Amino acid sequence: MQILAQYEPDENWHRAVAQLKKLEYQPNAPRSLSYNVAQLLTVHSQKATGYWKFLASQAKFLPDPIRAVVCRQANCSNSIRSRRTLHTPWIWPVPFKWQRLSEQTQVMSKLKSWQKPISFSFNNQLNGHIYQSTDKRTTVLELDDYMQMQIIKGNHLGTVKALQNYCGQLRPRTLARGVLWSCDDWAALTFEGEVREIWRVLR
Repeated sequence: MQILAQYEPDENWHRAVAQLKKLEYQPNAPRSLSYNVAQLLTVHSQKATGYWKFLASQAKFLPDPIRAVVCRQANCSNSIRSRRTLHTPWIWPVPFKWQRLSEQTQVMSKLKSWQKPISFSFNNQLNGHIYQSTDKRTTVLELDDYMQMQIIKGNHLGTVKALQNYCGQLRPRTLARGVLWSCDDWAALTFEGEVREIWRVLR
């Protein structure tokens, strides 16, 4: 975590990678080190194929959210893939793609047609915007020109029973109002068995 915190200034990413690689050689090094190296290299358009292939070979030992990302980057066996969510009962209004939003012309055109975005800056290091559709059903969080999260709200998003068909390992968490069901890189907030909100984090 300390290494990743140091990575926050963009110019230090290569230093973070070097420190993570050094830790990889320690006895019983966790697989999360390789995962973080692969993510940093991929974000900066560097070759990470070897890391993704290694993680794919270890997929059955990875937590569900990390396994989902790994299997999108490299080929996992059918038995491993079958544990992932392949389809969902809702459609994301904005396509998920790890590419600068400013380079996605159609996406930016759509976001600009929504309400005026809320801009923010944290210590002049973390900058972003929150976009919300005119009908307030969809919200997009952007950090440093990359979409990080998308939220859908409303009715007709499915039921808890239907969620079982899209994820083999749903994890419930009871809240003050409703239940939050998480799977891979998305989560569904339900009230009385009906899905009311869907959150997805892009990794």
